[in-house]
Amino acid sequence: MAFTKVTTDGIADSAVSTAKIGANAVDTSKIGADVIVADDIAANAITVAEISDGAVTHAKLHNTMDLSSKTVTLPALAGPVTVSNSSYPQLQLNSGVKNYHIFNDTGGNDFYIKNATDNINGFILTHEGYPLTSYRPAFFADEGQSTISSASSVKYTAAWNTGNHYSVSTGRFTAPVAGKYMFWCSIQAHATTHQTYTSITARKNGTQYGPSEFVQTWAGGADHTSTTGSVLVDMAANDWFDFHASRGLRGIQGCMYGFLVG
Repeated sequence: MAFTKVTTDGIADSAVSTAKIGANAVDTSKIGADVIVADDIAANAITVAEISDGAVTHAKLHNTMDLSSKTVTLPALAGPVTVSNSSYPQLQLNSGVKNYHIFNDTGGNDFYIKNATDNINGFILTHEGYPLTSYRPAFFADEGQSTISSASSVKYTAAWNTGNHYSVSTGRFTAPVAGKYMFWCSIQAHATTHQTYTSITARKNGTQYGPSEFVQTWAGGADHTSTTGSVLVDMAANDWFDFHASRGLRGIQGCMYGFLVG
């Protein structure tokens, strides 16, 4: 029989099929370097079932694999997961609504958890171990209110107001999230507005919270007696809080603040 499959140029295309090759007859030592390239392998020709455990090492993986359209599931891990990058190590998490980055800063000193969608550094742990939450809901307000002789909410002018959850027009702080909040207030009595004592009441959603009043007795005259009070309040999202001056107040030489504890 004449040879029709072996020519002077070698072996004709499709002359040798996998059925003609014995199992394990061709191993990696029989294949020259760079003989088989990606273009020679049909799409889906190699499945995970055909790859032995441990056969693909880190050295065989491209250093910039695009997994943007892939779901990567990690099994239960007995040890830590290390993300290494000498210039800017970071881990990016995308919930589909918000994109979060967890990383060390470029100097490698401080640790950040950042809402990259809104460009907010939600949490920072300094290399000294200090936790920083620059966007924690909080405010400080002082003075700026006229002397009032009758009962009124305390409405000091905000010196700073992180998140804008405190309203100067109403004196109310509205909780953006559920949690425990600390509030403190100081008001001053004055001869033109009080006779025997001055007091303030803490209120949540318009209802007394804590003691009925924080009271300071006052002998009259121009001694400018002050009353202070503080409370730790359990609030749901959209609850509001204010301090109520039961007998009015002098609008200067007083202040108040509030912040989310956690």
